[in-house]
Amino acid sequence: MSGGKRDITRFTAIFAGGTMLSRVTGLARDMVFTHFVRGEALGSFLFA
Repeated sequence: MSGGKRDITRFTAIFAGGTMLSRVTGLARDMVFTHFVRGEALGSFLFA
C-alpha cells in the first residue's frame, strides 16, 4: 500500500472505531436513564 492509501485506511479505521464507541456509550446512557427515570420524564428526555 502506498503512504496515501495507508493514511486513508488508518483514518477510516479510527473514525469507525470512534463511531462504534459513541454508539455503545449512548446505549449504556439510555439503559441507565431507563432504569432510573420512569414515565413522562423519560419520554421528554428522549424526545429532546
